[in-house]
Formats: sequence, C-alpha cells, structure tokens
Amino acid sequence: MSESIGQYLDHLHALVATVLFPHMGKALNGDFSFSQLNTLFLLYKQGPCSIAEIAENASISHNAASRMVDRLVQGGYVTRVEDQHDRRLKKVSLTVAGFNKLKELQIITTDVYNQVLSTVPIELQQQLKDVLQQILPYLPKTTRFVVNRPNEEV
Repeated sequence: MSESIGQYLDHLHALVATVLFPHMGKALNGDFSFSQLNTLFLLYKQGPCSIAEIAENASISHNAASRMVDRLVQGGYVTRVEDQHDRRLKKVSLTVAGFNKLKELQIITTDVYNQVLSTVPIELQQQLKDVLQQILPYLPKTTRFVVNRPNEEV
C-alpha cells in the first residue's frame, strides 16, 4: 500500500515540530498556555469574540475562559470592552501586542520549515513550491500575518 499525501505531510510536520516547539517555547517565555495561544489565533481569524465563544473554542468552562482572558488582558495581548448593543456582554479583541506575538510565531514557523527543507535540492524545492501554488486556490481560505496594524486593536 502506498503512502498517502497526509502521511507525507505528517512526516514533514513531525520533522518541523521537533525543531519548532522548542523555539516556540522560548518565544513564548512560558507566558502562554495552549488555550491562550489558541485564543489569540481565534481573535485574529474571527475578530472580537465573547467569553462564551472563547470558552467553546478552547473547550473550557466560561469561568476558566474569563480567567484566561484576564491574564491576556494583564499581559496587554487582548482588550475586553462592553458590547455596543448589550452592555452585559463583553467582547474580547486582539491588541497590537497580541498580533505581534502571532507574527513572531509565524516568522519562527517559516524559518523552521526553510531550515528543514534546506537539504532538499533546489530544483525539488521549486517543484514543491509550484505544486503548492497550484493547489492553494482549492484550500480553505486562511489569514496571513502580513502587516502590523497601527491602531490599538487588531
């Protein structure tokens, strides 16, 4: 039985993860839990979210999500403001510092992939790049960290 594309990508991911995770640990300085990092990605992708949405996304209780957001607010990575239509609801938004932390992790990830693939002959690297460019339109749309936003919230 031949290997599936997923198995090849899983192998590549495992190679990258062994280098990436220690770098990410250093970049995060032990300041972030997985749930906190997941929340930053959620806020970047979806924009302002309620505590309930954050709790559901992280599979944690509302109280745990609220405490987690408190820590992110204290760190300056998110803001929490009253909803314009219902003051009982609080919306959590990513700050420039939160955005920059995600951008930093993206740079590390890109560098590690480049490092892992550096031993591949340049011709094969170009072929891989060409194929990835061809399949990109068929993949789900994702966000990319391409600019720093000048305002307080992202």
